[in-house]
Amino acid sequence: MQLLKAPMTRRTLFAGAGAVAGSLLIGWRAEASTEPVATEADLANWLRINADDTVTVYVAQAEMGQGVMAALSAIAAEELGVRWDQVKAEMPPSDPRFRTKRGRRVTGNSDSVMSGFEPLRKAGAAAREMLVTAAAAEWGVPVGECRAADGRVSHTASGRSLGFGSLATAAAALPVPTDPALKPASEWTLIGKRLPRQDVPAKVMGTAVFGVDVQLPGLRTATIMACPTFGGSLASVDPAPAMAVSGVSHVVQLDNAVAVVGRSYWHAMKGLQALQPKWNTEGASQDNSVDIQARLREAATQPGAVGRATGDTSAAFAAAAKVVEAVYEAPFLAHMCMEPMNATVRIGADHVDVWAPTQAETDTALAVAKTLGVAPETVTVHTTMLGGGFGRRTGTDFAVQAAQIAKEVGAPVKLIWSREEDIRHDFYRPPMASRYRAALDAEGRVTAMEVNVAGPSLIEAFGMPPNLDPMIHTMASSGDAYRIPNLKLSYNRSNVQVPLGIWRATMLSQHGFFVESFVDEVALTAGQSPLALRRALTEGNPKGAAVLDELERIFDFKRERGRNRGVGIAMADGWNCVCAAALDVSVAEDSALTIHEIACTLHCGIVINPAIVESQIQGGFLYGLDAALWGDIEIRNGQTVPGNFDTQPVLRFDQAPRVRVSIVRSDGPVGGVGEIATSIAAPALTNAIFAAIGRRLRELPVARAGFSLT
Repeated sequence: MQLLKAPMTRRTLFAGAGAVAGSLLIGWRAEASTEPVATEADLANWLRINADDTVTVYVAQAEMGQGVMAALSAIAAEELGVRWDQVKAEMPPSDPRFRTKRGRRVTGNSDSVMSGFEPLRKAGAAAREMLVTAAAAEWGVPVGECRAADGRVSHTASGRSLGFGSLATAAAALPVPTDPALKPASEWTLIGKRLPRQDVPAKVMGTAVFGVDVQLPGLRTATIMACPTFGGSLASVDPAPAMAVSGVSHVVQLDNAVAVVGRSYWHAMKGLQALQPKWNTEGASQDNSVDIQARLREAATQPGAVGRATGDTSAAFAAAAKVVEAVYEAPFLAHMCMEPMNATVRIGADHVDVWAPTQAETDTALAVAKTLGVAPETVTVHTTMLGGGFGRRTGTDFAVQAAQIAKEVGAPVKLIWSREEDIRHDFYRPPMASRYRAALDAEGRVTAMEVNVAGPSLIEAFGMPPNLDPMIHTMASSGDAYRIPNLKLSYNRSNVQVPLGIWRATMLSQHGFFVESFVDEVALTAGQSPLALRRALTEGNPKGAAVLDELERIFDFKRERGRNRGVGIAMADGWNCVCAAALDVSVAEDSALTIHEIACTLHCGIVINPAIVESQIQGGFLYGLDAALWGDIEIRNGQTVPGNFDTQPVLRFDQAPRVRVSIVRSDGPVGGVGEIATSIAAPALTNAIFAAIGRRLRELPVARAGFSLT
């Protein structure tokens, strides 16, 4: 595609697009979706009508296995009026016009489909109206007598029809509809259907290009070792041992790391293993996770800054018939992406190209430009397929390192981190502790709840004002799933010298465990079943009630399961979704766990592709289950202890239980489904363990308490 370089107006946008042979290129704003795209900045997703009647949908969000390319392209194609076999999905060029929100091109927070639904519908509908208008003008008939379907415009009365490709140039010269008519849901042929994903065949055949697959003429491969202590730096290193290894060409010293460059990753790694760098750790982190957890546990019992308060909790607790109180803890977690961090950089005379599996294309370009001292507009980031993201690839550190090494070497360089480097130099999910208190009246109803969270400031780690933390930690109430008449949420900030980052489900991954464990404890004190109490707490929340109804329909809670076997449930509200789960587990005498059944129900509004939604809920739940079982990054003297899957296990295929998913039908607003199920896996498991053997777990992972998985 030939991108326009001149400042754009509405007229020049479409006239210029039509200049691409036999094509119509159209877009819509993601954040101001009431207007067609007509400026250089903040363009969302684009679609192009090709001469062969196919349509290419440019999906600016990164594809990291979540199916975003298929979901977003189906939305545009639905309104346009084409068959699924006529639709292609591609990553658009690195250009400011394809930025998705707030001037940035970034993928995360489960918002790709939520933010793209209306803009893509309008883009498809506008293109359809322009094509129909062009066809009507060609035949000299009223527009109302023409219809677009299957990539063609037809005039029923005369039997004439023309393919979209033959109409694209004429359509591109027409004014862009400002308020195109959208199809009613009753006419949808793509949205809501189990359409095959376009990215799967290439992945199955091994032709999909991930970051580690990038090849360039003259490319060299590097790997790196950073100072093992957070905040430390490289003092010195003798490059001679590495340079003596066959195939090694360079040893590059960075502020806090040393890299070795060679003909292949193997050569570079052998060279790196020959080095004995000396590190400067003066003033560096001395943190220990055991000490951090003890500090957070104590802080959770102390008064904190109030971030949210409704009603009068003091009066409710004074009048309570019973009070329930508990403290919960969650540890540091690593992302454990299957594809380790990597990036390829080629520095030209007046341009820099970066190939990276990144969730943050704009931030990567800006960071590389700053590092190299070049203008941001001279840096092009080519986003590849991502072998897992989970928030880790919103970071820019690995691309910056690749740029520094390429500058030193004077040739294109692909930097690949080892698995050990990937785990030991992650940006970790923050540890948290939280004290919960609930007041019950004489009938066992919850009249008040107080939540006091203690933990490091994730938002401050991203350079934002720390006073926003209490607002972030309102997620301690599990979103808005439950209706508590008197509620107070407070926060004690306790920072650490450990790199922090976004981890799938963000803060709800900790708070989901906290609140759902506590609701079970409250149910026990109130003499109610966990399901019955949740029903009471979701009164006034139709989505919450709907997922509990569906869960009871598909899961047999009443079946007798026998000794040392029990069912745990959990639910969460977030990203415009409500998700609930039931997990059936048995516990052996040696504390080995056998998970017999998992069922998840979901209310997420309009569903674009049920197969994608189901796979996201399944994958999200298993990701959370993996963390609940083993996830525990120990920090000792400012260093990460685990280094590979032998010391930080991950759930294997043969261990992964089946997760059944049932979606509640709805025509409500689209929700984001990539993270919600992750937040309920841990409490569903620990609540099931309690139901089986009466042992309450208030900290994660369950392996700390001696449990294993069969």
